[in-house]
Parts: sequence; structure tokens; C-alpha cells
Amino acid sequence: MTLLKFSSYFILFFAVFFISACDKTQDEDKNASASLRSNESIKFDLKLDNNKSIAIKASNNLLEFDSEQKATMFFFMSTWCTPCLVQLPHLNALQEKYRDGFNVIGVIIDDSANLDIGDFRLANKLNFPLAFGDNNFLLTKGVGGINAIPTIILYKSDGIFAKKYIGIIPQEMLDIDIQKAIM
Repeated sequence: MTLLKFSSYFILFFAVFFISACDKTQDEDKNASASLRSNESIKFDLKLDNNKSIAIKASNNLLEFDSEQKATMFFFMSTWCTPCLVQLPHLNALQEKYRDGFNVIGVIIDDSANLDIGDFRLANKLNFPLAFGDNNFLLTKGVGGINAIPTIILYKSDGIFAKKYIGIIPQEMLDIDIQKAIM
């Protein structure tokens, strides 16, 4: 009888523990995915490592930017993120394949103050620009929040949102969606 009573308390303890832990995580996730309020609008320049910048206006989770009439893929990543690093060669290949009608922009969302972008570029043999600086966090807010990395957001050549991906995405799947976005 005491074994049954002990087992009941043990199960009750773990149930309460896991429920309270889940609630705390959910609250933290809500704070991490900060996005624009319905009437909020922000304008900023996204600084790229090729000495260019992109003027962006974000409102209601919609972006307006000069896409140069090319489909544009924002790749939200961190330099320490293994899945992000795995995705880089595939993005290089797609940038090369569709360079006349498509742009990849890597958006580094970790603390890039101590990061040598040039070394990172060389180590990963990147053929697309990297955005760095505090305005990258404004971009994450402008797209409705980034809750996981890697996250990829694809825009059509006319600047209209096309698709959002989370995690490692097969190159073939991205290829098909890029073809649609270019048209």
C-alpha cells in the first residue's frame, strides 16, 4: 500500500514540475518572438558586408524593400548554429544557379560585434552578402519574429511574400520555390 502511495506522489510531483516548466518556456517564447504591433511601422537600412545597404520599411509584418526586380531570400542564421552552417553550401549553389533573377541575403542574428564577417565569409566560401548589426534585429521584428534558426523567408521578384521555412530545407525544395518566385 505504501509503494502505491509513494508512486502516486512521485507521478503527481513530476506532472506538476513539467506543467510549470512548459508554462515558463511558453512565456519566454512569446517575448523572444517580438513583432510589430498592428499600427507600428519602422524604417531602417540593412547593412551588408559588400558595402551596400537595403532600405526597408516594415509594417503589419509586411516588408517593403528594393528587390532589384529579383526574388530575394532572407536567411536568418547564427554563426554558431550547425544547421545554419549545413544550409550554406546549398544557398551558395542556388545563388550561383539563379544569380540573374535571385538574391540570397544572410542575416546574422547573433552578436556580430566580436565577429569578423570576412573570416566567416572566407571559411564558408559564401557568394552572397551578409547583413550584420543591430538593424538585423529590427528585420526579425519586421517579419513577425524569428522563433528558430535557421529560418528562411522568400520574396517574389515583385517584393511580395512567397514562403517561410524553418530548419534545414532540401535544396531541391528551395529550387522549386525559387523558380516560382522568379516568374
